Amino acid sequence: MLLLTEKRFDVIVSLINMNGSFQVFFTSLGGLALFLYGMKALSSGMQKIAGKKLKDILAALTKNRLIGVAVGAGITGIIQSSAVTTVMAVGFVNAGLMTLKKGVSIILGANIGTTITAQLIAFDISQYALLLVGVGGLIHLFSARKNWQWIGYSIFGFGILFFGLDIMTDTFNFLRTDPAFEQLFIWFARNPFLAVLGGCVLTCILQSSSATVGITQALATVGVIDFVTAVPLVFGENIGSTIVAQLASIGTARNARRLAWAHTMFNVLGTAIFMAVFFIPHSVDYLPAGQTVPVYLWLVDKVTPGRVFLAGGGANISRHIANAHTFFNVLNVLIFLPLINVLVRLVTWMIPGKDADLIESAPRYIDKRIANIPSIALNQAEKELLNMMSISRGTVKLAMRGFFDKTKHDPERVQAMEKAVDDLQAEVIEFLVSLESATLSHNEAVHLNCLLHLVNDVEKISDYALNIVFLIEDSLTNGIKYSARAVDELRIMSGDVDRECELSVQAFAQNSFRLAQEALQLEGRIDQEKDDLRRNHLERLKAKKCNLNAAAIFNDIVNNLERISDHAVKFAKWQENPYLYQ
Repeated sequence: MLLLTEKRFDVIVSLINMNGSFQVFFTSLGGLALFLYGMKALSSGMQKIAGKKLKDILAALTKNRLIGVAVGAGITGIIQSSAVTTVMAVGFVNAGLMTLKKGVSIILGANIGTTITAQLIAFDISQYALLLVGVGGLIHLFSARKNWQWIGYSIFGFGILFFGLDIMTDTFNFLRTDPAFEQLFIWFARNPFLAVLGGCVLTCILQSSSATVGITQALATVGVIDFVTAVPLVFGENIGSTIVAQLASIGTARNARRLAWAHTMFNVLGTAIFMAVFFIPHSVDYLPAGQTVPVYLWLVDKVTPGRVFLAGGGANISRHIANAHTFFNVLNVLIFLPLINVLVRLVTWMIPGKDADLIESAPRYIDKRIANIPSIALNQAEKELLNMMSISRGTVKLAMRGFFDKTKHDPERVQAMEKAVDDLQAEVIEFLVSLESATLSHNEAVHLNCLLHLVNDVEKISDYALNIVFLIEDSLTNGIKYSARAVDELRIMSGDVDRECELSVQAFAQNSFRLAQEALQLEGRIDQEKDDLRRNHLERLKAKKCNLNAAAIFNDIVNNLERISDHAVKFAKWQENPYLYQ
């Protein structure tokens, strides 16, 4: 067996030695794999270092389009991955945590941030690649602190990236004399639109414009392609990078799909503008009279050290390509930034229909600047609490809607709504605690204590709604079906719970003792319904009209609904007795 294996290996080696192109292919493939792995390791390490804060920044710091562009560029530059920023933006828009306009500004910024990778690659530090691999690997392996481990992993990835790039660059030297490659790039040089298409297709395959721009830089460095051919390839690679957003938006809400198309249209229209400019000729002072180059390339060459149009590719071509990439995206953003509303209208026309309402996780009413006026501050906090309750009530209704109609099961939106309630809870509690240092009257102190307790009850309601979503997810995954009687019983109970939420909040907001009494009576009925539903389902289980899994999930949903009722009725109880927890 071993002898046969050795013979087979010898045959493969002899075949490779018979044709150097096989060797080139395998070496290039290995270099590409190392390059992509290094890029992924660098991105993963930077994401771990930055942690969850990046998502919070992305969700919070988008008050206007300029800040959105800056945040998108900054985050992409830090984590070295426009794909991650784009997917996060699509996710936020899909969940309703971010408007479409804000999402577009983030995408515009990500296009600028992604050019940093090409700028780093343009630094010729491949001779230090293995040093970076060694230093980064040792830090990652032997550091006790997590942050240092991820710093080491990022350095390791950076080194692997340049090591793979160096392998590819050395291997690409062979391609300069390869007739097939020579003919391919002659076609690209004669027809830049073919180069755009080629760059687009390659990036769609690799799903990383940073990787394909790096490959373009490597090909140009060894003279396989010239600057005039490289830049249209980069334009196409920018278009191809939008495939990530398109894939991330599959099966999402309309606004998320619109955002993906806004990303695509931004790069397509930008490329169309630059390709029109590409055919405007301009003379270069160091070339013979009458010889011209595209005006955009002349501009890049003018501000970049080295003469790139000289025979043999000129000097510093990798930096020229990096700058062409950066200038393209920066100028593109400057063109489209004032036109965001037009772009939004275009993609809304392309994907018509009404989307789900935005979930505002930022406070609407509380204002820390008037915390020193307790009467107004408490009134604001109460309004914010009612806003929270509106979102929590919505999570319950949406969760149960998925039970009655599986096509409306939307766990991502329920999770986003629950996260918004958590964020608001933290804001309201911080605001209320800041009031405790102010001079409060007795009634104001009672009011503050009431709000502090109720804000936690509201948060618990959204938690139980999320529990219900997870239970429904289990039931759908396992193909569990319920009898028509069980569904009708749950429909009645969930309707009563929603009505009780409404009555309790109205009693609190309107200071109505009558509504509080109605809510308390309804809460007693819901307690009885819980017992009746559990008993009825146990009888169905004994009669073998349902299985054990169905019974367990059904009872858990009933229990969660009853607990939601218990927390919602606290609004009515506070109205009846403000000193309940004194």
